[in-house]
Amino acid sequence: LSFFPPAERSISQIPQRCFLNLEGGYLLPLCHLNVQARFEHELDTTIHELRGFGRTEAKLAEDMLFPHRGEWEINHVEISVGDLLGICSLKWRQALNSAASARIFPPHSAIEKAQIITSSFREGDATLSEEVRVGDPFDLKQYHPSDGLRKILWKIYAKSGELIARHPEPSMTPEGLLYSFALCDRGDDGLAGSAIAYLNLAESMNITLRFGCLGMRGKSDSAPVAHSAAEAESLLVESVWNQPGDHGSAISEDLEFFLKEAARESAGQAPVRMLLFVSAQRFASASKTEQILIAGAALERRGIKPVFYLFDSALVGSNPYSVARSIRSFFVESAPTPVAVAQSQINKFLGDCSRAQWDVIV
Repeated sequence: LSFFPPAERSISQIPQRCFLNLEGGYLLPLCHLNVQARFEHELDTTIHELRGFGRTEAKLAEDMLFPHRGEWEINHVEISVGDLLGICSLKWRQALNSAASARIFPPHSAIEKAQIITSSFREGDATLSEEVRVGDPFDLKQYHPSDGLRKILWKIYAKSGELIARHPEPSMTPEGLLYSFALCDRGDDGLAGSAIAYLNLAESMNITLRFGCLGMRGKSDSAPVAHSAAEAESLLVESVWNQPGDHGSAISEDLEFFLKEAARESAGQAPVRMLLFVSAQRFASASKTEQILIAGAALERRGIKPVFYLFDSALVGSNPYSVARSIRSFFVESAPTPVAVAQSQINKFLGDCSRAQWDVIV
């Protein structure tokens, strides 16, 4: 038995053609053979029935509909053989010849314009670092014996009698650094695709990325923080089975883990702002709404101002808080999934953000 995943890039919620290959079997006359693939995680699959007699060699095609992103590993194949009269049957589980899985990606969104939020102190292309001056020696200062004779400007000394030495300019630290974190549940593939599109846009503007998401602590890689849109997509796919569910403490722990790993890579420099991607689907319950506020408060305690990117603007466009404390952008989720969202929870969230002076981008 062999399993062949889709040959091309596979997207969730779109049927993907997969194949089961059977060879080396023999089917007795007046018997039938049923074959069904079973995955590590629950997935509806087709029962294939073979009839006839002789050697059983077949390539069974099946259009599988994967409900969300992730690495879908096939566990085994359930096989049953019996006579056509239904008198007797035999069932067993058959392992594959080799491990196989289908890698499913979230759908991509295409955006041309959005407000890019950087995690820096000031606007501009770069900030000055007075502590480490490694720029060109164009600045001037009063001579000190430690400067050496070569740095003395002798022409100035001849005219004024003062010893002036060259001094390196302050080094320039790029300001284009974006810390972002996606509160993506397993069903939030629309949000995941929109976040990737946003990161692609930021990357095209030469902005350095630091990205994390829920479930990232379960990754085995030594450097789980994503540094590009492509790495962010892989992280969103590989971490989906480590989702914390409704446990708010796990969300805070994932955030803490991300900030710790990102700070280690950034020489201990902490961001001033951080972008949190949030789907309107999370407001379907009061507990999940509270988790978002807890995450914002945790960042605030670390001196980091949260900026929420809230998807599905139709749910909040008419709320007065969204006018008072939101930054309007041209960012729209391409195919929002219909969810039953309590408007009261949206109102409460926007009101709490307004009181805490947290920005919400719709």
